[in-house]
Amino acid sequence: GSGGGDWVDASTPYVLVPAMHRLLVDELDLVVANTGARPVKEWLDTFRTAFVAQATHPHFPQYDPHYTFVEASVQHRERMVVGDLPTLACKQANDGGCLISPCWCRGCDDKESGKTRRDAKAKAIASAKDILGASGGLLKLPDIAVPTSLYERLLSKNWTLCSNEDGKGWHKGVCTNEHGVPRTLSPEAAAASEATLLKRDHNVVIVTGSSVQMLWNPWTRAMLSNKQAYAEAHGYGFELALSDLHVLTQDRMGAEFDRFKGEFVKVLMVWEAMVRNPDADWIVLTDHDMWFHPMALKNASLDLFLDTIPPHKLFAHANYHSLNTGVVLLRNSVLGRDLVLKWWSVLSSGLIECHAWDQAAAQFLMLYQLSGGDGGVGAKAAAESAADGSVTSRPFNYSCIKPHCGNFDLDEYWSCDKAFRDAIISVFTWKGWKGFEDGLTDGMYAIADKTRFHIVRETDTRPRLQCMDCRWLDRMDTHAKNRPTMEGMVQGWFMTHKAFVLMKKVHLLMDKDKEKSRLQTSDEWGEARTALSAAPLHLTATGNSFALGIQQPEAVVL
Repeated sequence: GSGGGDWVDASTPYVLVPAMHRLLVDELDLVVANTGARPVKEWLDTFRTAFVAQATHPHFPQYDPHYTFVEASVQHRERMVVGDLPTLACKQANDGGCLISPCWCRGCDDKESGKTRRDAKAKAIASAKDILGASGGLLKLPDIAVPTSLYERLLSKNWTLCSNEDGKGWHKGVCTNEHGVPRTLSPEAAAASEATLLKRDHNVVIVTGSSVQMLWNPWTRAMLSNKQAYAEAHGYGFELALSDLHVLTQDRMGAEFDRFKGEFVKVLMVWEAMVRNPDADWIVLTDHDMWFHPMALKNASLDLFLDTIPPHKLFAHANYHSLNTGVVLLRNSVLGRDLVLKWWSVLSSGLIECHAWDQAAAQFLMLYQLSGGDGGVGAKAAAESAADGSVTSRPFNYSCIKPHCGNFDLDEYWSCDKAFRDAIISVFTWKGWKGFEDGLTDGMYAIADKTRFHIVRETDTRPRLQCMDCRWLDRMDTHAKNRPTMEGMVQGWFMTHKAFVLMKKVHLLMDKDKEKSRLQTSDEWGEARTALSAAPLHLTATGNSFALGIQQPEAVVL
């Protein structure tokens, strides 16, 4: 059709799809066969193909068509606008109820429960704005200040190469150059590294999240501001999702919500950001307590890592143990969004009941691909997954369902990380497990390279992507299970997880209530500091996140 009222431009083709999740697959054939408009038929073909694949998955089906509905709409966004008619009706209702009956649409509530949910979301948003001192539809993270001597310095000037020439370089598991011969980057390597540091060829959106409760913590606010300052300095998008709002959104989903955990929302945050920013090449998902090295804030782009990720890889993570999801680089393509939806489907299908929640679901998905599932390596690896060579819901005997979390038959054992380690050992042997933690040895790529997962490791021209709770700016340490830096590689880090003591030394939080929330700082780097002012964040159309600018008109509801 054309036209459609004040919510869409009259010249834009559109389709209104009532009660989408009530449509049966067989009925879609009838709809497609009787649709004359070519753009609409193409959209329905895309939706049907994606929905059937997700809903008929043998081990983690996704029956909610909302996700594939939106994906099809994103793929055809340049030719048409797809509006969910019942959702539009609910959005436009003044009394909190639905304009159609029965209320079939996803997200449509009866009058009483809908009002309760909207009130709860409005309260959460108001609380966040109160903490962060914003008005209207804006959220304002606090300004921060960093030592100018660190902010202006090239990160590569802080690097040395791990040296073990006399065999004594490993000191308590840490490569410190303490006993070896210190080695700096060669002039050629330094020049190549610096050229990449300052290059910004990739369109990136950085996504992070927090609960309203965590926003009261000045450490959280400082770390969020650090990530926004980095995004603004490099021309990247930035989105802050409130986990409270995602939880409230899921509350209407019935049986699926029975399995929903607050820890799952990271996956929904990144999926929403992907479809909201379809022109972005990469979505970088970070925990709220991850922060960038102060020397990277201005002078080190993510191209340093993104340039080296093979084209067929969709999910890149650091060489920290157990496939840690503190920082994840996700390719924003049709296949990339499909992988994230599978990530969510693993969670919503009830396959994850223990720590590490979203991380455990990523572990499961990688092992599933290793066992031959979803276009994985198949053959030899699949034969190890089940006696008959088939892919199972316990790839390489991995389980994260009580009471078998972590391969311990104990209800109180809380983490599935041990099960992941056991599974990796069964694939790569015990020696291979250590190599996996280091970032895959060359011989292991023959198997692992056929999955969609990629481990980003340090090289002789770049530091490690993620350090856990690092205590120094110029090197790694192993007190928080960080693997030692490999021989001849850069002894440094790009982002760190937690590291609160170091955060105190680096950042000054210039908050609205300085007497209560100003972080203590050290004079180690002198008094001169550079102030980084955070731009206001706007509430997005979905109402679950705040972002730099508005990526999508609120009138178009997907």
